[in-house]
Amino acid sequence: MPSIHAITLDLDDTLWPIGPVIAKAEQHLHDHLHSRYPRIGEQYDVDRLRQLRDRVMADHPEIGHDFTALRHRTFELLLANCGYDGGDADALLEEFLKARHWVTLYPDVLDALQSLSTHLPLVAVSNGNADLKRLGLDHYFVGSINARGVGTLKPGAEIFRAACVALKAEPENVLHIGDHPIEDVLGAQGIGMKSAWMNRSAHSWTYEHTPDSEVASLHDVLALLELSS
Repeated sequence: MPSIHAITLDLDDTLWPIGPVIAKAEQHLHDHLHSRYPRIGEQYDVDRLRQLRDRVMADHPEIGHDFTALRHRTFELLLANCGYDGGDADALLEEFLKARHWVTLYPDVLDALQSLSTHLPLVAVSNGNADLKRLGLDHYFVGSINARGVGTLKPGAEIFRAACVALKAEPENVLHIGDHPIEDVLGAQGIGMKSAWMNRSAHSWTYEHTPDSEVASLHDVLALLELSS
C-alpha cells in the first residue's frame, strides 16, 4: 500500500476484546456498590444497572458521544434514587474507570505496536474512554483522539479529520485500522483515508463499499505496508 505516511488505530476490539472488559468492570462496580452502598446493592443487580445506563443514554442524547459523562450521570441518578449523596458519583466513576482499564491485549499487539511506531506516527481514534497512559501504551502513540474530545462519534467525519490534523497529514496518506465496518472502515473512507478492516474472527464483509485491505492482526499491517518487524 503506497504513500502511507501515518496510521490511526481504533482501540476497543482492535487492540483488545472489549466485551469481557466491560462485563468485568460492571461486575466490579456492582460488588463495590453492594459493599459501600447496601441500598443500591439490594435494589440493583448488574442487569438493572445496565438498564439504568441505557435509560440515561436515551434521555440524554446531547451527551451520547461522551461515555464518561453518561456513566457519571447514571451514577448520580443511581445514588439519588437510593437516598445517597449524588456527589459520590465522582468516586464511583473512578472505580468504574479503574476496572475499565483491566484489558487483556491481543497477543500480537505489543510487539507490533513497537514495530509500527518505529516506522510511522500512530494516533489512537476511539469512541470509547480508554486512556492510553493508564494502559501503559501512550509511548507508542503521538496522539489520541476520542469522541468525547471532538464532540461526535465515529463514523462522523470530524473525528477522523481531527486525527489527520494531529498527524499533520493529508487523509489519503493516512491508514486507519479498526474492527467496525461502519464506524472504522466506512467512516475513514468517507474523508478519503485508506482503511484496513481488522477482522480477527474471520467474519464476512456484507457492505457495498469494501475496505482497502483486510487484516487479522497488527502483524498483517506490517506485511501490508512492507515494514520490517
